[in-house]
Amino acid sequence: MRESSPSSVVRLTDPSVLRTIAHNTMVHGLSGAASAMAFDIFLGIVPLLAFMGWIAGWLARTGRAIAFDVTLLDLAPGPAAELARSQLGRIDDATTFAPVVLLGFLWLSSGGTHVALATVRQIVGLPARTYARTRLLALGLTLAAVVFAALASAAAVVLHRLGAIGALTEREHDLGKVVLLTISVVVVTLGNATLYRIASGRQWQRRSILPGALLASIVFHAVSWIFSTYVRTLAKYAAFYGGLAAVATLMIWLWLSSLAVLVGAEANAVLDETRGKTPPRRSG
Repeated sequence: MRESSPSSVVRLTDPSVLRTIAHNTMVHGLSGAASAMAFDIFLGIVPLLAFMGWIAGWLARTGRAIAFDVTLLDLAPGPAAELARSQLGRIDDATTFAPVVLLGFLWLSSGGTHVALATVRQIVGLPARTYARTRLLALGLTLAAVVFAALASAAAVVLHRLGAIGALTEREHDLGKVVLLTISVVVVTLGNATLYRIASGRQWQRRSILPGALLASIVFHAVSWIFSTYVRTLAKYAAFYGGLAAVATLMIWLWLSSLAVLVGAEANAVLDETRGKTPPRRSG
């Protein structure tokens, strides 16, 4: 039987690995890259809300309705989610511009994905791709994310409606929420893994790519819950930001979520380097 080499048992929880990840996070400027990602995504939210508002208006005019208050907006901190919901009712008659605003969302939001793809290549020490190729990949990933988000939102709405009409007991409803959260963690993990794989262009093994993808997913969901709870119960954002409280909250949440994605990629790179699967990178 072949004995495991020391490098094969290196884990993400090893103190030396964690220190290296923290050091490389600063060296590679991941905080600044996360800021750029958050800003691009924030700009993309404006046309997305316009498109969602148009859908809400169309459903209302055709005698149907959709519960936006139980969709993926619940992942965002309270004030940020309220900002989004408050705008949905104001933009419900933009029939002519619906395709335009959807394209605007895809283009602006894909800027954040573009930054993520470029930063991951920097993390693993690969040369930059051309702008056109990176942008096309970013558009594809953003579109896929929108599709998955729409499916998750639909599932959340169905669960909410079943609970509202009494088709589910309270216990079954709570169990459904746990199942949806589990599915969300899995989907976000696979999304992160896909982004890392496409960005690196390497034949990564599952063991090489999944630790960072799972770490980023867990951190994203934890940050969403902790930050939302903090904002609702402890922080007095309105005292500092006034009417901009919701915008400030949303930006900070987007920044932390973006940073989690980049740190996950850094974790994969550090693990591969420590296990001897890739040559040491130049740090700085």
